Amino acid sequence: MKTWMVLPALTIALSFTPAHAGFKDWIKKKFFIPKIEESHVSFGQASKGALDPSHIKVFVWNILKAKEKGFTNDFVYHGRDTDIFMLQEGSRNGLMERAFEFFPGHRFDMGYSFIARSKKKGDRPTGTVIGSNVEPNYVLVERTVDLEPIIKTPKANTVGYYPIEGTDKELLIVNIHGMNMAGDDAFARHVDQCLEHISKHDGPVIFAGDFNSKNQERINHMVSGMHKHGLVPVLFRNDKRRKSKFSRAIIDYSFVRGLKIKDAWVLGELKTSDHFAMLFEAEITDL
Repeated sequence: MKTWMVLPALTIALSFTPAHAGFKDWIKKKFFIPKIEESHVSFGQASKGALDPSHIKVFVWNILKAKEKGFTNDFVYHGRDTDIFMLQEGSRNGLMERAFEFFPGHRFDMGYSFIARSKKKGDRPTGTVIGSNVEPNYVLVERTVDLEPIIKTPKANTVGYYPIEGTDKELLIVNIHGMNMAGDDAFARHVDQCLEHISKHDGPVIFAGDFNSKNQERINHMVSGMHKHGLVPVLFRNDKRRKSKFSRAIIDYSFVRGLKIKDAWVLGELKTSDHFAMLFEAEITDL
């Protein structure tokens, strides 16, 4: 049975079984949601005080919890000279942290969506990550109001404000891993939650990640919101971005405001995640 059929069918079946209450208790223990004030952790220390507006390199990737063989080699090789990392499906399973150690001049901020618990593997927080060689002025972690079905977990946004050389303006970075199975209305609320930060920001913006924009209704809402807030999509010279297996809609996006894109490409040959990394180089023009 297809995955998109399994989750609704399982939900219906469980709602009519005597074990339903026991299953819900098991889910709560298996997927723990910590307090939001306990859901932000940082690794490393940035080596720079501000971004060079003439050139920044950005690396956006859903890393599939860094669990695939060869992940560290790919991350380190393709991440070289990167100023800003925006990662989705980060996981504190030891593998991701070890990869971060190859970037001693970077600080990585992670926002937990939930913690997967296992007697065998221990606690493994998962969520979104922003990394930079520049010390942020402020980092915010927030969660969606809506929950994904069955496992009842939210998604986490990691939002960072980074200083820029020669100006008081900051680069706002919004890292999203979009609502997936919860429905189109939940997806819309998630995108709007992120756009709320952008609406209040006077300065350049990068809004990127795995949007899970898997159908036309979602795409229409996303594009409308971006247009309203002055964001434009990054266009890739080899567009091999991840597509939905069912609708074939692109689900990974990078949007910018106040930046001029110099080059943008997709690492379509990667085999260490089920997504392909998006990279772009840009000049910050909104100063």
